[in-house]
Amino acid sequence: TICSGNSVLLSVNGGVSGYQWYLNGASIGGANAATYSATAAGLYNCIYMDGCGLTDSVTLGITIALNPTPDAVATPASQTICSGSAITTIVLTGSVGGTTFNWTRDNTVAVTGIAASGAGDISGSLTNPTNAAVTVTFTITPTTGTCTGTPITATVVVSPVPDVAQPSNQVVCN
Repeated sequence: TICSGNSVLLSVNGGVSGYQWYLNGASIGGANAATYSATAAGLYNCIYMDGCGLTDSVTLGITIALNPTPDAVATPASQTICSGSAITTIVLTGSVGGTTFNWTRDNTVAVTGIAASGAGDISGSLTNPTNAAVTVTFTITPTTGTCTGTPITATVVVSPVPDVAQPSNQVVCN
């Protein structure tokens, strides 16, 4: 079993020439070497010429199954909050059943609160002690069985709490 988009190398030992690979009984065009990089699901066989000049029909009986590559969607994909506030929960979904979502985040020193890594939906509060907005990027990786999908990101801009300097008492002359 391989993940969709990947391949497995098949090989025949003992042959010297005349290789032809087959998938589900049909000849595979251009597959005429001792090895073949299989990417499709099905039953693979190879016919070849052995060292004695005889044509051998070898039924490898190799069946390859393809597992789908998982994907991920983060909702919402971006948001802005005030420092110390809870984020809107980032709900993680995908089109392949049984997918798990592992995530990491950056700016763990500049912004505190949510852990540096985790699994599943992302929730919690973030605190930005600086005086400038800081973007926190969550990198989410979908996994189903042994298949890992392409990571996606979700961002949260954490705005600082406004700090107004109170002036000292003033005397106003008319």
